[in-house]
Amino acid sequence: MMFLLSGCGADVSTKMTVDENFAGKRVIKLFISDDDLGKVTGGINGLKNVVKKNIPKAMSYKVASAEGGKNITFTLAFKDIKDYRTKVTSIINAGITAEEKTKGNLLVPEVVYEKNESYFKKGIKFTENFDSVDLLDW
Repeated sequence: MMFLLSGCGADVSTKMTVDENFAGKRVIKLFISDDDLGKVTGGINGLKNVVKKNIPKAMSYKVASAEGGKNITFTLAFKDIKDYRTKVTSIINAGITAEEKTKGNLLVPEVVYEKNESYFKKGIKFTENFDSVDLLDW
Protein backbone atom coordinates (compact mmCIF):
# COMPACT_ATOMS: atom_id res chain seq x y z
CA MET A 1 0.00 0.00 0.00
CA MET A 2 2.70 2.51 0.93
CA PHE A 3 4.57 1.62 -2.24
CA LEU A 4 1.51 2.43 -4.33
CA LEU A 5 1.14 5.81 -2.67
CA SER A 6 4.82 6.63 -2.97
CA GLY A 7 4.76 5.67 -6.64
CA CYS A 8 1.52 7.40 -7.61
CA GLY A 9 1.47 11.08 -6.81
CA ALA A 10 2.93 11.16 -3.31
CA ASP A 11 6.19 13.03 -2.75
CA VAL A 12 8.90 11.20 -0.81
CA SER A 13 11.87 12.85 0.89
CA THR A 14 14.49 11.42 3.21
CA LYS A 15 16.83 12.76 5.85
CA MET A 16 19.36 10.50 7.50
CA THR A 17 21.51 11.54 10.44
CA VAL A 18 24.25 9.51 12.12
CA ASP A 19 26.89 10.09 14.73
CA GLU A 20 30.50 8.87 14.76
CA ASN A 21 29.31 5.38 15.79
CA PHE A 22 26.63 5.28 13.08
CA ALA A 23 23.86 5.64 15.67
CA GLY A 24 21.05 7.73 14.30
CA LYS A 25 17.81 7.76 12.40
CA ARG A 26 16.40 7.74 8.90
CA VAL A 27 13.31 9.90 8.51
CA ILE A 28 11.15 9.35 5.44
CA LYS A 29 8.48 11.94 4.78
CA LEU A 30 5.60 11.04 2.49
CA PHE A 31 3.41 13.98 1.41
CA ILE A 32 -0.02 13.04 0.08
CA SER A 33 -2.18 15.75 -1.43
CA ASP A 34 -5.81 16.17 -0.42
CA ASP A 35 -6.77 15.20 -4.00
CA ASP A 36 -4.85 11.92 -3.76
CA LEU A 37 -6.25 11.26 -0.28
CA GLY A 38 -9.72 11.58 -1.79
CA LYS A 39 -8.93 8.50 -3.91
CA VAL A 40 -7.97 6.40 -0.86
CA THR A 41 -10.79 4.29 0.56
CA GLY A 42 -11.63 5.82 3.94
CA GLY A 43 -9.42 8.88 3.35
CA ILE A 44 -6.79 9.64 5.94
CA ASN A 45 -8.40 7.37 8.56
CA GLY A 46 -8.37 4.47 6.11
CA LEU A 47 -4.73 5.17 5.36
CA LYS A 48 -3.86 5.32 9.08
CA ASN A 49 -5.51 1.94 9.58
CA VAL A 50 -3.48 0.41 6.75
CA VAL A 51 -0.27 1.84 8.19
CA LYS A 52 -1.06 0.62 11.73
CA LYS A 53 -1.83 -2.86 10.42
CA ASN A 54 1.23 -3.20 8.16
CA ILE A 55 4.07 -1.03 9.40
CA PRO A 56 7.19 -3.07 10.22
CA LYS A 57 8.11 -3.13 13.91
CA ALA A 58 11.42 -1.41 13.23
CA MET A 59 9.62 1.77 12.11
CA SER A 60 7.42 4.34 13.79
CA TYR A 61 5.19 6.90 12.13
CA LYS A 62 3.16 10.04 12.69
CA VAL A 63 0.66 11.94 10.57
CA ALA A 64 0.53 15.73 10.42
CA SER A 65 -1.49 18.24 8.45
CA ALA A 66 0.34 20.15 5.76
CA GLU A 67 -0.71 22.76 3.27
CA GLY A 68 -2.77 20.96 0.64
CA GLY A 69 -2.54 17.50 2.19
CA LYS A 70 -0.94 15.35 4.87
CA ASN A 71 2.60 14.40 5.80
CA ILE A 72 3.21 10.88 6.99
CA THR A 73 6.61 10.70 8.62
CA PHE A 74 8.23 7.29 9.07
CA THR A 75 11.23 6.99 11.38
CA LEU A 76 13.81 4.23 11.57
CA ALA A 77 16.09 4.62 14.60
CA PHE A 78 19.28 2.53 14.94
CA LYS A 79 22.17 2.23 17.38
CA ASP A 80 24.97 1.26 14.97
CA ILE A 81 25.64 -0.01 11.44
CA LYS A 82 24.83 -3.61 12.39
CA ASP A 83 21.47 -2.56 13.84
CA TYR A 84 20.78 -0.45 10.73
CA ARG A 85 21.53 -3.36 8.39
CA THR A 86 19.35 -5.73 10.44
CA LYS A 87 16.41 -3.30 10.47
CA VAL A 88 16.47 -2.36 6.79
CA THR A 89 16.71 -6.05 5.89
CA SER A 90 13.65 -6.86 8.02
CA ILE A 91 11.70 -3.93 6.54
CA ILE A 92 12.51 -4.88 2.95
CA ASN A 93 11.72 -8.54 3.66
CA ALA A 94 8.31 -7.47 5.00
CA GLY A 95 7.41 -6.29 1.49
CA ILE A 96 8.38 -9.45 -0.37
CA THR A 97 5.36 -11.17 -1.87
CA ALA A 98 4.91 -14.91 -2.35
CA GLU A 99 5.15 -14.38 -6.11
CA GLU A 100 8.47 -12.55 -5.76
CA LYS A 101 9.78 -15.38 -3.58
CA THR A 102 8.71 -17.94 -6.18
CA LYS A 103 10.29 -16.03 -9.05
CA GLY A 104 13.41 -15.21 -7.07
CA ASN A 105 12.96 -11.47 -7.63
CA LEU A 106 14.30 -10.50 -4.25
CA LEU A 107 16.06 -7.33 -3.19
CA VAL A 108 18.89 -8.25 -0.87
CA PRO A 109 19.90 -5.05 0.91
CA GLU A 110 23.55 -4.11 0.78
CA VAL A 111 24.88 -1.31 2.95
CA VAL A 112 28.49 -0.13 2.74
CA TYR A 113 29.81 2.14 5.46
CA GLU A 114 33.49 2.96 5.69
CA LYS A 115 35.05 5.53 7.96
CA ASN A 116 38.57 6.52 6.87
CA GLU A 117 40.86 8.66 8.97
CA SER A 118 44.33 8.00 7.65
CA TYR A 119 46.90 10.52 6.49
CA PHE A 120 46.11 9.72 2.83
CA LYS A 121 42.37 9.22 3.02
CA LYS A 122 39.87 10.99 5.22
CA GLY A 123 36.09 10.83 5.13
CA ILE A 124 33.08 8.56 5.07
CA LYS A 125 31.77 6.31 2.32
CA PHE A 126 28.12 5.28 2.54
CA THR A 127 26.21 3.46 -0.19
CA GLU A 128 23.07 1.32 -0.38
CA ASN A 129 21.46 -0.65 -3.19
CA PHE A 130 17.94 0.46 -2.21
CA ASP A 131 16.11 3.72 -1.58
CA SER A 132 13.43 5.03 0.73
CA VAL A 133 10.62 3.90 -1.56
CA ASP A 134 11.90 0.33 -1.12
CA LEU A 135 11.58 0.82 2.64
CA LEU A 136 7.90 1.73 2.16
CA ASP A 137 7.07 -1.31 0.02
CA TRP A 138 5.19 -3.30 2.63
